[in-house]
Amino acid sequence: MDWEKMKLLEDAQIHAAFSRSSHVARQHKPFVLFVIFASVVLLCMQLPWGGAGQTGVVIKPVPSHTSVHYTPDQDPAFNKTSTSDKPTLEIIPKIKTGKKARWAKVAVASGFEDIVYEKALDTHIRHAERHGYPMYVGRENAAEGMFNKIAYILNLVLQELYKPAEDRIEWLFYFDADTIIMNKEIPLDIFEPPSDYDHINYIAARDWNGLNAGVLLLRVHPWTVDLLTRTMTYKHYHPEESYVFEEQTILARLTENHAEFKKAALYMPRPWFNAYFYGMHEVKPGMLLSHFAHPDFKWHMYEWLKVAYEEDGSDNPFYQKPVGDTDYPDEIKQFWNIKRRADRVIKGFERNINRNADPVQFGLQHEETKALAEDFRTKFEELKQAAFFGTENPPDLQKKIESAEEANSKLIQELMSYFETHDDPPAQAGF
Repeated sequence: MDWEKMKLLEDAQIHAAFSRSSHVARQHKPFVLFVIFASVVLLCMQLPWGGAGQTGVVIKPVPSHTSVHYTPDQDPAFNKTSTSDKPTLEIIPKIKTGKKARWAKVAVASGFEDIVYEKALDTHIRHAERHGYPMYVGRENAAEGMFNKIAYILNLVLQELYKPAEDRIEWLFYFDADTIIMNKEIPLDIFEPPSDYDHINYIAARDWNGLNAGVLLLRVHPWTVDLLTRTMTYKHYHPEESYVFEEQTILARLTENHAEFKKAALYMPRPWFNAYFYGMHEVKPGMLLSHFAHPDFKWHMYEWLKVAYEEDGSDNPFYQKPVGDTDYPDEIKQFWNIKRRADRVIKGFERNINRNADPVQFGLQHEETKALAEDFRTKFEELKQAAFFGTENPPDLQKKIESAEEANSKLIQELMSYFETHDDPPAQAGF
């Protein structure tokens, strides 16, 4: 009997507890749903995304036979200290069909004594071997901090310049050790300037901080020696200036503000060869590489190495695409067409100025045309800025070209109407 009472009491307590839990759940249902939703979102943020027919990354599920899913600090295959005595690496491929390699790849990996970075370098080696590029990886420190990479690149440029011209590499593709080749089918020469822009010796890309020097394309040329030498010595002669990003800050100041360097420098769209892994509009099948530009992103490198390559080390076919099947050919053609048009329009405007037929100068002299003259002057300055800093966004540069041309046309039409109805036309208009 006592047992039956205890059982009834226990059942009543369980029922009461269940009723209270149900009541609390109903009261706090929105909060519970929010917690579940937030958990799902946080989980999704840590996964590489994508799939067939999508722009993005593909999720690579853990194989069913794997009993343990390692985190980066546990995985013995992907996260362990590498030997620190690895020598400077030089890979000179066999010459195919008698052709001399025109491009070489360059990196500095001193201080990156970690298997994840070594695995990342392996992806670049595969790319170099696929196209017959020599590849050089410096592992010693010849200069302080990030200036070590400038010193190493300068050393290689000088070595090439001391060779007979017919034996030289023509371009160097420098990359930071925290980049992964996602598609080894992309040749580097697609980024080479066409013949009407053969004065370009330096190609880079920008982000919200300005220049990102994680990937640089440098022509083997005395101009490049001057640029790198100035970069190495700049702090010595300008100790009062600030250097937020060390060598990157100096490269930007030289190539953006000094005429002798600016005229041979060019910015291209960053996703082409320096895509950031967290920019989902940048990360897409067929892209050349992904950049993990911060030590805290090492875990993401670990994950992306498993996404880009299969477990047996083979390429993930989702990312490996022939260059003709990617967006590169169309985007590069559009880039150079818009760049040519911008430069041609700017030269036309400057030609009028240089032969004393500046519509702005004439327009500012009269109240009827002053507003139009000021508008065109503003649009013209914006176009000149965009023709250098805005080449990373060709569609936006195209809009600035059209805006400047429209403002110029309106100003000239208004000036011609003014001169027809007034007695003080200029001696030489010419526009």
